[in-house]
Amino acid sequence: MDGGGAAASLGYTVQNGASTPTIRLVRHDAASPDTLAALGDVAFSAGGRITRLRVTDEAAAVILSGTVWVVDLAAAPFAAVQLPAPGTAVDLAVAGHWVAVAVDHGLYLVDRDDPLQAFLQPTASTPSALLATPGGFLAFTTTGYVVADTTGGEPAFTEVVDPALANLQAASPGGRSALAAGPGSATGRTRVLRLDIADPTAPAVASSTEVSGTFVALAWDGGDTSVVAVHGDDDGVDPTAFRQGYLVRDGGGGLQASVIPLSFWSLSAQPLAARSGLLLAVGANGVALTRYR
Repeated sequence: MDGGGAAASLGYTVQNGASTPTIRLVRHDAASPDTLAALGDVAFSAGGRITRLRVTDEAAAVILSGTVWVVDLAAAPFAAVQLPAPGTAVDLAVAGHWVAVAVDHGLYLVDRDDPLQAFLQPTASTPSALLATPGGFLAFTTTGYVVADTTGGEPAFTEVVDPALANLQAASPGGRSALAAGPGSATGRTRVLRLDIADPTAPAVASSTEVSGTFVALAWDGGDTSVVAVHGDDDGVDPTAFRQGYLVRDGGGGLQASVIPLSFWSLSAQPLAARSGLLLAVGANGVALTRYR
């Protein structure tokens, strides 16, 4: 599941009888917080598996068995268009007309309006998470991050060694701020970071905290509500399984985390999203909306 935050559009993967990979697109109106309005479904060729989904108010992008597909949400009926990529895609992000794709030891930027406009930047390691910023993208690596600046005629890339931002596994944008998470200082721990990205070329850690459990998923509404799901000792051998997580809020003195139950069944690689103080979780019977007070 992806979208939400400042965006009203969200999407999630669904299963159907034909085993055709499908994403369902919905809209969440903050004035009607307990309902989701259907925008439509987009089905892909049978036999593939969707491993990553990114949704903005302008577009939805998926990784389907290592290939990249984009759906223009301004054009109805919705249709998926495959974009070229120099290798197997492992993560992606969308900002305006640009799509950033993480591939083996590289960051690839392609213009979804003109796929012939594409740029590949080798990286020291395969990016572990991508983040759309007001000026382009950040790609987090095992040693730090790569800045992709799209404010000029062509993207400009800079790789930075920064242990404080190394090896992040997920990041959610929120204007001049972002929330990110990844492995903590020891095995079985997760760190959560609030990032200042007012200058997208020089992200900085504004506040941070660590929680017990191995990182699984992150959701942030762009404001006060964020949830991180973790895998614990009693969650079995599947590293994506979880039964609890943490509600993480910025109390003025830094990030504060409180344990919460997360009893949602999901086969999705991205089970959580957040919007307007709500946690949205993909479950067996649809999407559950939970408000934490």
